Amino acid sequence: DYRPLTTDGHTLFIGSLKGPVMAYDLSSLQQKWKYDDPHSGSVSFGLTSDDQYVYVPYASGHHVALDQFTGQERWRTADARDGYIWMANAIDGVVYLAGVHGGFVAFDR
Repeated sequence: DYRPLTTDGHTLFIGSLKGPVMAYDLSSLQQKWKYDDPHSGSVSFGLTSDDQYVYVPYASGHHVALDQFTGQERWRTADARDGYIWMANAIDGVVYLAGVHGGFVAFDR
C-alpha cells in the first residue's frame, strides 16, 4: 500500500491506494474519523490540507474536499474525466487544481 500523508500540526491525515482516508489525533494517537468512497477508487500520490479541509485526489479523476474535523465530504469535482489527480494547492481561501483534461481551475473553497 502507498500512504500519502499530510498534517495540520494537530492531526495526521493518511490516504491509501485501497481508497480510505483516515485522520489521527497526534496528541492521543487515536483515530478521529475514516472516510471511504468505494466509487472513487485509490487515493492518488499526495494529500494537502488547510485550516478547514483535507484535499483528496483520486486516481479515478475526482478530487474531494473533506472537513478536517469530521471527515464529512464537503465538495467533489463534478466530472472525473477532467482528471484532477494531483494535489490541490489552497492559498488564502482559493483552491487551485490541475487536471489531465480539465486544465487549471481556481475557486473559492
